[in-house]
Amino acid sequence: MIRTPSRCIAGVLLSILFFLCGCDSANRKHFTRLEATKGSDDSQYFLYSASTGARGLGCAPGSKVCKVKQVNRMPLWPLDDAQAEQKRILWLEQWLEASGFEGSDYEILSRELLFGGEYDIRYAVKVNVM
Repeated sequence: MIRTPSRCIAGVLLSILFFLCGCDSANRKHFTRLEATKGSDDSQYFLYSASTGARGLGCAPGSKVCKVKQVNRMPLWPLDDAQAEQKRILWLEQWLEASGFEGSDYEILSRELLFGGEYDIRYAVKVNVM
C-alpha cells in the first residue's frame, strides 16, 4: 500500500491530538488531588489541592507512577496567573465530574496557599447535591 502525504499528515495530526488530550488528563491526576471531607443531605465538601508544577514531577513516558524530584523550576501554572487559575478550576470540575457530581453547583469556600509540600494551593469546595 502506498501512503499519500495527506494520509501521513493526517495520522501525525491525530497522534498529536491524542497525545495532548492524554497529557491534560495526566496533568490533572498528577498535579491535583480531590478528597471528600464531610457530607450532608444537601451538600458534599471537598479539599482540592493543586501544584504549580514548579517542583518537578518526573514521569517515565507511559507511566502511571510519577515521583516528585527536588528541583526548582519556573511554575507551569503560576499562582497569580489568570490562565493557570482557569486550568486549576477546569481540573476541579473534571474531578467533580469523575466523582459523580457532573452538572452540580459548587462553591469555592476558601483558597489557601500551602508551603513546603507537594501541593501549592488548596481550595475548600462545597458541592450542592442534586
